[in-house]
Amino acid sequence: MGLSLRNVPFPVKVCPLAVQLHMRGKPKSVSVESKPGQNNADFKKSRDGFILLVPAN
Repeated sequence: MGLSLRNVPFPVKVCPLAVQLHMRGKPKSVSVESKPGQNNADFKKSRDGFILLVPAN
């Protein structure tokens, strides 16, 4: 099986608290939080999108 990529627009808006984007026609946001004890960057779902967790140090 091969990977097929399409040349489609990917609108992204950078706001003070998050990056806003559209996924499957629905608005989503991606925010960044530092978390003590977090060893690697990771994503988790939020109510309106996703949170990128990064190590606090």
